[in-house]
This record gives sequence, C-alpha cells and structure tokens, in this order.
Amino acid sequence: MPTTIRRHAHHDSSESDQSNVRIEIAQGAHGVRSEDDRDSSESDDHGDHTPAIVPNVLRELSVLQRQMIHNFGGLHGDLRNTNRRLDEQRADTNRRFDEQRADTNRRLDEQRADTNRRFDEHGKILGQLEAQLVHMKAQQINQRATHINNPVQPVGRDDGTPIPTELSQQYNHVHKFLRLKHRDKSQVLAALLRFYGLTSTSWSTWGLISMSSWDRSDTEEPLMTHDTLEIAISWAPEIALQELARYLGLDYDKITINVEEYENLQQRRATQNKRAMADELASSKRERLVTPERQGAHIPQADRMKKPASIRTQSEELGWDARATEDRTPVSQRPRFKDGSRYRQPSLSPTSVATSDAQLPSRTKQ
Repeated sequence: MPTTIRRHAHHDSSESDQSNVRIEIAQGAHGVRSEDDRDSSESDDHGDHTPAIVPNVLRELSVLQRQMIHNFGGLHGDLRNTNRRLDEQRADTNRRFDEQRADTNRRLDEQRADTNRRFDEHGKILGQLEAQLVHMKAQQINQRATHINNPVQPVGRDDGTPIPTELSQQYNHVHKFLRLKHRDKSQVLAALLRFYGLTSTSWSTWGLISMSSWDRSDTEEPLMTHDTLEIAISWAPEIALQELARYLGLDYDKITINVEEYENLQQRRATQNKRAMADELASSKRERLVTPERQGAHIPQADRMKKPASIRTQSEELGWDARATEDRTPVSQRPRFKDGSRYRQPSLSPTSVATSDAQLPSRTKQ
C-alpha cells in the first residue's frame, strides 16, 4: 500500500492537472494516516524505524501547489494590471495624439488664413502702389497742361479705384476744368471732391473771415460755417477748384496767368479787327465823298459845258454867301447847304483812327 501510494503520488506530481492531485491527495489522506499508524505499529512491533516519506512529500506538494496558485494568481493579476495600464496609456496616447493633431490642424489653419490674409493685403498694397504710380505719371503729365486747350489726364483714387468716365470727361481739357467754377457746375465739382476724398479739408470755412479780425479783439469768436459742400463751393469756387487742381497735379497759378494772357491777346486781336473794319468803312466812305472837282476830272471834255455867265446860282438867288469859308467875314460864319456834305463830321467808331483831314471835325481844321 505505501508503495502504491508513493508511486501514485509520484505519478500525480508529474501531472499538470492540479485538480486530480487534489482529489487523489484527499482520498489517500485517510489511508496514509492508517498506513502510517500501521507502519509505526509494525515498526514498533518489529522494532524497525521507517521514515515518514509520504506525508512530507504531500506537504511539499501542497506547499508547492499553494505557491504555484499564489504565484500564478499574482502573475495573472500583474498581467491584468499591466494590460489595464497599457490600455490606459494607449488611450491617453491616442487622446494626446488627437489633441496634438487637432491643435496642429488649428494652428495650420490659422497660419494658412493669416498667410492668405497677408497675401491679400500685399496684393492690395501692390495694386495701390501700381495705381499710385499710374496716378503720379498722370499728375506729372498734367503739370505741363498750362494752356487753355491742353488735355488733362484722368487721375484715380489712391486706393486704386479708377475714376468713372462721366466724371473724367468733366475736366479732360483745361478750359473744361476752368468751367467747373461756374455756378451751374457746382454739383459736378462737389462730386469730384467727394470722389477724391477732398472733403476732409476745412471746406466749412471757405471764403469766410473771422469776426475777431473786424473789431481787433483778442478773443476769437466762432466763425460762421457752411452747412453743405455745395454751399461752400458756391461761396468760394476758386478755393474748391484749387483743391481739385492740387490733387490732379495741375499748376493752377500758371494756368490762371496763361488764361489772362490769352484773354488779353484775344481782346487785342478783336480791337485790331475792329480797327481794320473801321478803316475799310472809312475808306469806302471817302470814296463816296469825293469832291465835285475830282468827280469832274473823270468827265470827258466834250461833256463839260460852261454855264452862261448871266445865269445866277441858286445861292445867289437866295442871297447866301457863296464864298469859301476862309473868305467869309466873322459875321457870316454859317455853313452853306452846298458845303454841308463837305464839312459834315464823319461818323467814326470809338476805336477808329482818323487817317486824313477830311475825317477830323471842323473845329480842328486850321
């Protein structure tokens, strides 16, 4: 029996199935105890001492079993804890990766939007610079437009906005530009000033004088101001036109001087033409007012007939003094009818110049 138990126990210790070991150990526990008692009694009876091997092996096996159960249980717990920690770390890593990815995408989107905004701003600035360059060229060309018939180049705004055609046609020549100061063009001039942004100047006080300059007082009283830009333009059109000329690059002072010279030249030409016409009229009158002696010079000799000496002239019949003006006495200084056309004062225009003594008044002939 002990041999069988020992072999069976040895066989069971080599098995990996712990449940069979537990069952067999439990079943053989009572038999082992009885065998031990029997062996002990037999040894006592026979006087032989047999070591108790089987209980020690069983105890060792049970200890090993408990240790294996304890060790494997702790290992399983450690594995579960490790797996749980790995899962938590994996979830935390994924969460941080997601946050990092979202933050990176957000920063990239912001940088992309900021870059696009800067590109747009740079493109806008570049467009403004190009427009300003075009405007500067137009202003340089307009500086040479100083005569009344010179063309004026259209100028846009500083932000690159081109001027509408209907507005640019209002000043495409210097003479049209000067017409803007007329009262009927005040609306057009106001529209141009608003388009170019020139309404920020002190238009509300154009053409107004401070009240303190009248009474010589130290305290300056408030000025009377204009309510609208149109009223300011109608009050001081020269100032408004100078503001527009300064933006367009026109030399307003030189234009004014040239216009005055042009007007004076036109006036001199008109005077000369009037004098030429008066001279032609006077010459034609002189041809019509030829003396009878000169008219008789063209009459043929055969047609000339002497009047009879006995025939009295009409002036003698009427008792008029037929002598020449120089031969008259002071009492008879009266014009004769036949000399009326001869001594009639010629009708001259105020700008005409007398070219002969016949055109002078009678009192100037000496």
